[in-house]
Amino acid sequence: MIGSVPKELPVVALNRDALGYAAGFFDGEGCVSIIQTKSAAGAVHYRLAVMITQVDETPLRWLKQRFGGRSYEVANNRSRLTNYPRTCWALHFNGQEAASLLQQIEPLLLVKREQVQNALAFIAVKANGPRGRKTPADVQVRLAALHARHRQLSSRSTDTDVAFLAAPDDDQLELHIG
Repeated sequence: MIGSVPKELPVVALNRDALGYAAGFFDGEGCVSIIQTKSAAGAVHYRLAVMITQVDETPLRWLKQRFGGRSYEVANNRSRLTNYPRTCWALHFNGQEAASLLQQIEPLLLVKREQVQNALAFIAVKANGPRGRKTPADVQVRLAALHARHRQLSSRSTDTDVAFLAAPDDDQLELHIG
């Protein structure tokens, strides 16, 4: 991982099974984005967005109890498959809650690991940068590079070869990613 996230972030004590569930759910339903915006004066700003959406609120409640975040109902979400309105739920993470979630699930991710590593590097740059309205040029360059890397990671296909092999103990599985 590039950079480091501040140590004062909250740590949620979860067992490996719970973290595995959270990571798998995030791999399938989660989204991490580095968003670029421009002010009316033309200043470029970057922010991190971490979100999970789902039509069933139950797993989002479970995640919110363990990692925090802000949840809300998204009404009139049209399914691409059926084209009828249905309720969808969203769970957003900001700041320390986003960093804590991403730090804990990163080692267990298969699909979004590089995106999350890039997001953690972004968090570290933002956290270690000076506070105030004007971002120094060197920090702005690093944020722009992380934004560009995020766009690259988000646009490529997921051609990761994953093979599950039986481990010596029949109750265990070994995962090989190639």
